[in-house]
Amino acid sequence: MSQLKVNSIVPVGGLSGSANGGIIQVVSVVKTDTFTTTASISSPAAVTGMACTITPSSNSNKILILANVGSSSATNGDYAARFHLYKGGSEISGAKGDARSSRTRMAFAARHSNSGRYSSQSMTYLDTPATTSATTYQLYMSVEPSGGSACLNRSGNDSDQEAFSTTISTFTVMEVTT
Repeated sequence: MSQLKVNSIVPVGGLSGSANGGIIQVVSVVKTDTFTTTASISSPAAVTGMACTITPSSNSNKILILANVGSSSATNGDYAARFHLYKGGSEISGAKGDARSSRTRMAFAARHSNSGRYSSQSMTYLDTPATTSATTYQLYMSVEPSGGSACLNRSGNDSDQEAFSTTISTFTVMEVTT
């Protein structure tokens, strides 16, 4: 005989009363191939395969965005691979650092002393789309000037050796009741 035991079940329309914070919808993608770009910070490139479209059930709900980059680097040493969060084709203004003098603003970045080095990066951001229309979130990339190419899921020099891994990256959006 089978049994199903749970602490609670959250209805499709969200939690009732004054309860909030329930996850009622999840959309996620996994990118297993590599991506490179020479795009500048003024015109970042959309990372193919790193977009999710979600249709909020209420315009008061929020969208929790989770971006996890398996490895990133630039082809020229000591330059940054930069990441940007976009919604509906525009950069999310609240998902980047404050303006300070001539410093560049982005969601997150990876900078290494040489092109053979790489690291994993991640970011979490809670967006308030205020809509019940289908909304597309996407990860974009750019490279620091003179950095060559920004790379995703590989090192900058991408040597065919055991020390230079190929990784995965994930991009997830979740509707959170408020």
